[in-house]
Amino acid sequence: MSGERMCCRDCLYRQPDDRPEYSDAGQCRRYPPIAVEQVSFDGSGFNHFSQHWPWMTASDWCGEWKTNRTITVQKWED
Repeated sequence: MSGERMCCRDCLYRQPDDRPEYSDAGQCRRYPPIAVEQVSFDGSGFNHFSQHWPWMTASDWCGEWKTNRTITVQKWED
């Protein structure tokens, strides 16, 4: 894992954004999406619920990081 940083760029759970203007951003797919209530301010009294994964940049980090690279382990034979 030399040269690997424990940040979102190198994390297994990162889903990069495929839009060119957001190339450094993405979503964290470690856990299911979070339900978000959006309050209506138009006087109708109806609120809207939606779901979202956390939005992050490639340089962000957290305690759930896991490498997105395959590590090969070789057995030593005597």
